Amino acid sequence: MAESFDVLWQRLAAEGAIEPLIAAIEQYATHHSGALAKAVLLAELGRRQGRHQQAIALLDAVEPSLLEREHSQRPQLVGLLRHTWGLLQREQGQFAAAARAFIEAFALDQALLASVHALQFTRLTPEEVAALCEPFRAAVE
Repeated sequence: MAESFDVLWQRLAAEGAIEPLIAAIEQYATHHSGALAKAVLLAELGRRQGRHQQAIALLDAVEPSLLEREHSQRPQLVGLLRHTWGLLQREQGQFAAAARAFIEAFALDQALLASVHALQFTRLTPEEVAALCEPFRAAVE
């Protein structure tokens, strides 16, 4: 039986992109119709494998209507998507976009402290910090 999204996500965070886990994620993607969960898992795997453009393309391909629906039904999953998007943006040198994504991720799921940690290691100009203070304050509240 295939592992759940949550188990695979935890394993990916703990173990990295190792061969047995890659096979388990590919099996999950083949047997599950949940487009958003599949995209998030495959994008994070691609990011960890250094396939950034492929990971970005996977997240870009998510239908806005699906994202909107999942935003209200499964905010934690959308938070993981925004967190992964932020990591991808930061790795591409898009620091302000990454910071916005980390703040959005934290706003969706306050248990996603990895986004706060990632935010503190994102280079921003003083002007960008000033512009992001209010969105961050709102996320915290």
